[in-house]
Amino acid sequence: MIDALNTLTKKFIDAKTVSDFQMLMLAHESIVSKLIGIEPVKEAEFSDYEGVVKSLGAWGGDFVLACGSTKSKEYFAAKGFKVCFAYTELISTAI
Repeated sequence: MIDALNTLTKKFIDAKTVSDFQMLMLAHESIVSKLIGIEPVKEAEFSDYEGVVKSLGAWGGDFVLACGSTKSKEYFAAKGFKVCFAYTELISTAI
C-alpha cells in the first residue's frame, strides 16, 4: 500500500494534463480512504463540485487540493473557504 502511494505521489510531478492529474488525485484519495476508513472528502463535503477534491492534512475537510474549472474559487468561497490558491501561485517552474 505504501509503495503504491509513493508511486502515485511521484507521478503527480510528471502529470502532463489536467485529466492525468485528476486521475492521480482520485487514485491516491481512494487508497488513503480505504486505508484509514474515512469517506473521501469530495463525497462527504463537496459532492456537488464538478472537479476533483483530494484531502490533505488531517482529513477533516479543512485543507484540500481541488482541481477543476476557473469557477472553483467562487464555489469554495460560497462554501466558506475564503483562502484559495491557484496552481501557479504554489508551484515553481524554476529548476
